[in-house]
Amino acid sequence: MEACWGEGVGKHIIEEIFRGSIGMLRLLKYLIVEENPSTKYMIYKYAETYHIEKNLEKLCSLNIVLKQEYNGITKYMINRDHPFIKSLTRFLEEIRYI
Repeated sequence: MEACWGEGVGKHIIEEIFRGSIGMLRLLKYLIVEENPSTKYMIYKYAETYHIEKNLEKLCSLNIVLKQEYNGITKYMINRDHPFIKSLTRFLEEIRYI
């Protein structure tokens, strides 16, 4: 299967479909791909999105993202056991977004 690219230069079609929610999509993509817990700084840097606090709060409340404290430093990691994340991961792999 070939990767699906949208009309925008360098934009994957899923980013076109989820326009307006691109920050959430990129945040989920980063957390799914990243195997280790990440600080907000790491997420800002590598997820290529800047408004993450509200999205992290929402995802934590849904138990999609797990919030962990390490020596006073807050880190976030995807809940790989969550049924939504399992399905989303398969979907994103199938369309070659991750």
